[in-house]
Amino acid sequence: QKKRFAVPPQEGERFACNAVCIDRHVVLPTGCPETMAWLHKQGYTTHPVELDEFLKAGGSAKCLTLALD
Repeated sequence: QKKRFAVPPQEGERFACNAVCIDRHVVLPTGCPETMAWLHKQGYTTHPVELDEFLKAGGSAKCLTLALD
């Protein structure tokens, strides 16, 4: 069953949903405490990363990845 969470506007502005999920680990920008708390309750481990310089350019964690097959 899929669960949904309404990301607070201030965390949305920090691109909280532009995260990288690998198994039960989520890499997301710092400054998203409500999103992190919700993820913890769902059984995920969060890894907040300081991405302020990338956020200024309009990107975040997912934008910094490269999928390799």
